[in-house]
Amino acid sequence: MRARKRPGPAANRRVRIGSRLNRGGRIQTMNNIVPILVSAILVLVTGFRVDADDSATRMIEFDRQILSFTPSRADLSVGIVWLSVLTPDDDWTVTLSEAERANFQDVGTLKYVELKQVGTNRFELPPLKVEPRKNDSGPVCLSVKAWFNEVSSEYESLYWVNVADRYGLLTFCTREDARIRARFKQHLVATLEEFRAGLGKPFVLNLRRDVTPWRPGLFVDDRGAVYFHSLLIGRHTEGTLSHHVLDAWKLGPDRKLERIPIPPELTRPNWRDRARDLAQHPFDALIRFTSNDVIARDAAGTLYARSATCQRDGSPSLNQLVRIDSQGECHAIASSFDEQTAGTARQASFHNITALAIGSGADLYVADGDLDSGSWVRRVTPNGTVSTLAGSDNVGFSDGKRDAARFYLPSGLAADDRGNVYVADPVNSSVRKITLDGVVTTISAKLNDPTHIEAFVQPSGVAVSPNGGLYVLDGGSQMARVSMISPDGKVETLAIVDAKSRKPPN
Repeated sequence: MRARKRPGPAANRRVRIGSRLNRGGRIQTMNNIVPILVSAILVLVTGFRVDADDSATRMIEFDRQILSFTPSRADLSVGIVWLSVLTPDDDWTVTLSEAERANFQDVGTLKYVELKQVGTNRFELPPLKVEPRKNDSGPVCLSVKAWFNEVSSEYESLYWVNVADRYGLLTFCTREDARIRARFKQHLVATLEEFRAGLGKPFVLNLRRDVTPWRPGLFVDDRGAVYFHSLLIGRHTEGTLSHHVLDAWKLGPDRKLERIPIPPELTRPNWRDRARDLAQHPFDALIRFTSNDVIARDAAGTLYARSATCQRDGSPSLNQLVRIDSQGECHAIASSFDEQTAGTARQASFHNITALAIGSGADLYVADGDLDSGSWVRRVTPNGTVSTLAGSDNVGFSDGKRDAARFYLPSGLAADDRGNVYVADPVNSSVRKITLDGVVTTISAKLNDPTHIEAFVQPSGVAVSPNGGLYVLDGGSQMARVSMISPDGKVETLAIVDAKSRKPPN
């Protein structure tokens, strides 16, 4: 942060001593010599201080600095940060260096500076100036805003912060104005100095704990075609400063990549009406319809999901397992209580179902986890018996057998014909393997792409190919990368979707 300097000669100051601004923004001359002397003494003693009114017509300047964020949930991270500048009279300008112009958008009264990510939950504010175009320019507001990497799977909400934090994590306005208070009133500070001080402190984000994030997943059909999601955040090739951009893709056996249509982000599929589509185009429909939920499909075409998929009213349940028949009817196959238990379907319950997969023997595998209670991979046999394959009462990362192993809210599961289960563990940036007897190991590999040294960044989906290879969907919010790990351990990158390669819709 730039050190504050004492003012130079009076002629060079941008705010005149001996004048002040009322709430309407007009300059009033002080006729009393005493306030002038007092103001001059304060300047000499303390240095120049910019208060809300005093900065109304003064250039505001920022040096390069790093902004850090501290989410209250370790499984969520910040994906994009903006410095928003609102000038309702469109009489202030934002000046950046030419190198930073690509991350700036001016839409008239509202201007955005997109901050470059320089680490996990760390973003760089570039040097910039916010300048009035005239001496009697109207008000201006500065606000720090953030979006997250994950889209909520429940309550159809893209936000994870409290309602009061949705529009601004830190805000400063040069003066009172009815046009700006409604949109820029959250976390409002009185002075520019307080705003500067706030930029230097970690932003503590109070995130909701009662829902589970949806993360992109993938499926593979019996011919080797791969269907997957991408979830990119920030500015894209359409030339707009967007937020979450959700797409569905098909990667054919010939390596041809094409986008496939999906319903709007905030529209839940009507399973009864779309059961016909699932029967005719199972994987195509599956990837399009699961943009909001956790779904698995067996060889007969039966679907398994959380009861939230079928629920239309009330708070969605995350811990009840249902079967969806070919007519779109939902049938509960496990009871729902407040604590995780094993046993028969009537006795068993789940904390929070985060992923599902079907095994070769018609076993259903369930990733079940809660931040406060732990994370497990459960097995449901065709006769309804539920048992814990691996996992413990604490989230974290460790390999081992059964309850010695730890996961951190897995987001993807897959099973091969030998009884092995593969786990996408995005918070731990890893892909895990569970053997039939519950031994957990971490799959370690190097990509053949020289631009990516480590194999996994934020893997969110896994699927087993017809030849026994393992597909992995990875990349987080900046790209979607599909790789295949062959049975002999070689890793090949099949497709990468990012802001540069993504094309506008046809």
